[in-house]
This record gives sequence, structure tokens and C-alpha cells, in this order.
Amino acid sequence: SLWPFGFFAALVTTGGIVDVLMRGSGSIFDAEIARLSGRTVSSLGELLQLVGPKAAASPPIWLILAAVAGFAMVAAILWVALVSQGALISGITAADRRVNPKAVLGRGIAVFWPLFAIALLDRLLIGVVTFAAAVPFGAALAGGNPGTVLLYVVTYVAFILVATTVSILALYAAIDVAASNSSLLNAVKNAVRTFSKHWIVSYEAALVVFGIDVLVGLALLIGFVILLVPTTLFLLMMRVVGTVAGSWIFLTLFGALLVAWIVGLASFATTLRYGIWTLLYERLQNESVSAKIVRV
Repeated sequence: SLWPFGFFAALVTTGGIVDVLMRGSGSIFDAEIARLSGRTVSSLGELLQLVGPKAAASPPIWLILAAVAGFAMVAAILWVALVSQGALISGITAADRRVNPKAVLGRGIAVFWPLFAIALLDRLLIGVVTFAAAVPFGAALAGGNPGTVLLYVVTYVAFILVATTVSILALYAAIDVAASNSSLLNAVKNAVRTFSKHWIVSYEAALVVFGIDVLVGLALLIGFVILLVPTTLFLLMMRVVGTVAGSWIFLTLFGALLVAWIVGLASFATTLRYGIWTLLYERLQNESVSAKIVRV
């Protein structure tokens, strides 16, 4: 019953770690490649120059309206995603497994602003980490001796650990806000305290979620191939028959099935990830948990 909230929550954060790492490392790589090749990152002024010198000096009304409409669309998506995140966590922690979607939706609306602040802090900290990692990363790309390779490896490992830590803290704080009705400051304090006491268990959970991300990616690819094979055969048959309408029908059907597969998979995977993190956080508050690697 929570899968719609899982789908929309995936628009802002998936509860996974791989998206943070890929996004952050991609930003470092792109920025340093652009710097080493002498290219500059496009600024807002340069983009306005493409529209025209007059538009850069005094933007026309259509450009202002387009910017306002774009901002409103982004704000609406952000609101829906964060409200869904709060509703999803509330539904997972509810005592009754037959959750009322309207009730948890109201809970998600109530905690929107704390979740927004947490998401903003998460993005800012990830940005700081990315910027700090870009300096030795760029030195490693510019140099050619073996020492720079070691610098690259150390920098990337450090980036993974710090970015993962920030993501886990943001998830713990969001869970504390949505499930325990804590204030933003108390949620951050509780998240830091929980992680500092159970950081090994938290990293183990991150590895489990990473494995889920890999399996979801494989499932997405397998589903695409399964849908593509019969669609290709039908399109070849329609080409032999010589009907365009039949081709469009099968293409539309293929697109609809692919979208349904993506929506279903994303909803299930996001709900599962949040289930893992939320139940783990609750368990860490109520009992002493020892890491599997420590028990081994």
C-alpha cells in the first residue's frame, strides 16, 4: 500500500548509497576534465548570451515566465518527493500493517520543512566533500607518476567513506523526524549519536543496500531485454506485412510495459531500502546490535 510513496520518494533520494557516490564522483570527474582541457563550465550569463545579447541585458517576459514555471515545477516535484519520503517512513513505522494512506500522507505534509532542511544540508555537505576531493583528484589526473595514482585511490576511498557517512546521517535524521516527531536539531543529534555508536552496522547496511541497487539494475536490464525481443520480432513482421499502424501499436505497447516495469521496480526498491534503514534505526534505539563482521 506504500508503493506510490516509494516511487515519488525516489525522485529526491532513493535511500541508497550508489546514487550519491555516482553523482558525486561524476561531478568531480567532469569538473576536473573540464579544467584540465581548458574549458570553462557554462555560467548563467553564458547561457543567456546564447539566447541573445538583449536577453542577457533585459530578459524578455517569455524568458522570465519560463524561469518561473521551471522553478515552480522543480518546487512541486521537491514537495511531492519529500512529503512522500515522510509518508513512507511513517507507514513503515506504523504499528498497524494495514496503513491508511491518507493518515501517513498527512504526516508527510507535517514534516515537510524539517525533511527539506535535512535534504538541503545533505546536498551542501556532499557538495563540500566533492569540492574537497576535487583538488587531489585533479592533481592525480594531471600527474603521470605512480604517486599520483596512489593519491587518486586514497582520495576516492576517502570520498566514498565520507559521502556514505553523510548519506547515512541524513537518512537517520529523516527517519527520526518522521517517526519520532523530533525537532530538526534533536534529529541531527540523534542521528550522529546513533551512527557514532553503531557505525560498523551502518556501513554493513550500506553494503546490503548497495547489493540491492546492483540487483535492481540487473532486473531493469533483464526486463528491458525480455520486452525488447518480442517487440523486435513483431516490428519485423509488421514491416514485412507493410502496415505502419501495427508498428505504432506495438511500439506504444512496448513503451507502456517498459514504463510500468520501471515504475514498479523503482517503487519496490525504494520502499525496500527505506524499510531496511527505518527498521535498522528503530532497532538501534531499542537494543544493542553487534555487527556481523564483529561476530564472525
